[in-house]
Amino acid sequence: MRNTDTPKKILLIVTGMLIVFVINAVINPQVALQPIPNNYPLRPFSAEMILITSAGQSTDAYIFHDIANDYHLNNHFMPEVDTYDLRAYSSIVFVVGYSDVGMMLNDVTYASEVKRIRKILQTAEAEQLPVVVTYLGGDARRSPKTDALLELVCNAADFIILTTDQEQSEFTNALTNNGSIPMTAIQNVDQLSIPLASIFK
Repeated sequence: MRNTDTPKKILLIVTGMLIVFVINAVINPQVALQPIPNNYPLRPFSAEMILITSAGQSTDAYIFHDIANDYHLNNHFMPEVDTYDLRAYSSIVFVVGYSDVGMMLNDVTYASEVKRIRKILQTAEAEQLPVVVTYLGGDARRSPKTDALLELVCNAADFIILTTDQEQSEFTNALTNNGSIPMTAIQNVDQLSIPLASIFK
């Protein structure tokens, strides 16, 4: 006697797989990731005297300072600057990166660091000083505190430099306020000279 159950079972299995595929496609649609666009300010910032400070006390601020010196950018390097008289400066660079070791060595708490940053940002806004935010840690060194500091300073930024290997995401969109703040993405520190040469004149 011919077994008619086998074709029916195969048909049911194939139909079930198609149903699961369709449900997953509807519930979890694949959104094509877009490369982070490299947008620059309409006008370059003054390089007459740049204040370079840290947001999180990582050693990345020292790396940025060395590169700024290599490219002969006039700067005043104060990772823990707590003066709120910023009239001597033409631009401010925050180098973001939270470091437990850096905070401990500088006897700084996370709360006091956030308070210091907020006051500098308030003064910069009052003085109408351009704020450049730089993050050199890449995706691997992101942490909740680093992300929080990025969100804090990027909210007041005029330009953002971000090291990342990833594509455009909800996080980068949030940092740029959905593209309203110019940002460029670099893959490593060696590429930092490109945006620096473009934004400081």
